[in-house]
Amino acid sequence: MKTVVLFDNLGPYHLARLKSASSVFELLAIEVAGKSRDYTWSNPEGQPQLRKETLFVEGTSRSLSLNELKSRLNSILGEFRPEVIFLPGWSGIIAFDAMIWTLENAVPAVSMSESTEQDMPRKGYKEWIKKRLVGVCSSALVGGSRQADYIAKLGMPPDRISLGYDAVDNDYFCRRAAEVRAREAESRIKHNLPAKYFLASARFIEKKNLPRLIQAYAKYRDLAANDSPWELVLLGDGQLRPILEPQLLTANLQNHVRLPSFKQYSELPFYYGCAGAFVHASTTEQWGLVVNEAMASGLPVLVSNRCG
Repeated sequence: MKTVVLFDNLGPYHLARLKSASSVFELLAIEVAGKSRDYTWSNPEGQPQLRKETLFVEGTSRSLSLNELKSRLNSILGEFRPEVIFLPGWSGIIAFDAMIWTLENAVPAVSMSESTEQDMPRKGYKEWIKKRLVGVCSSALVGGSRQADYIAKLGMPPDRISLGYDAVDNDYFCRRAAEVRAREAESRIKHNLPAKYFLASARFIEKKNLPRLIQAYAKYRDLAANDSPWELVLLGDGQLRPILEPQLLTANLQNHVRLPSFKQYSELPFYYGCAGAFVHASTTEQWGLVVNEAMASGLPVLVSNRCG
């Protein structure tokens, strides 16, 4: 079956899904822009050979002309003539343009969704609009039970909802973390990692709840002062860094919390492989694929109940 899958930008965590899908379908992956709006990804190692189209190589989707985007998308879809299109949600401009194309060409659309009802306060008129958009789709592929409940509430029949949208390359993280542990001392020295530590990995933005995580870590150190408390390694970067660094100084944690910045896909197994546990403290999170990665790497996880 000729299948199109749409994303804003193809990052490392899309590849496991696309690799599996390409073994079943004649797949074309379309990304809006060659750069992510949120991540400074580089091309990951071992990238599967995929048929791929990029609507605009330079810039991100926020810098694109809507008319240009629609024209380019329609041209690619018209040439490929897919039999089904997987849409990234229902609200982004790429999803909306592709949805119109499916209606005009009588092609089924599948909505890929991570949204849960608890993500944010819901407004009646917006939910009314969503129900009409979801009604255009033939079926849905969602992350888990909360996502399935929400899209069913928006009108998707439960027997047309499938789970498994949010996946990572489990084999990759399992294998690479095991390789790191096989030479753990060398890895710790190379990446300047403490002997025992909690690991967190997130963009430094408000919903990731990082100031609260640091407060909780400070309390943990006070309670475990006589028991050789673990360090905290916090991967990522973003707008909250100027807030987090002074917070560490104020709490006298600058020697116990490490901020190695954003790490590329190929570097992550070193941090997972040497860690003792993983923490994800978001106040709202559609899913949190870093939790998948941590568990595939063999780590116990401590995750807030607001993660999808």
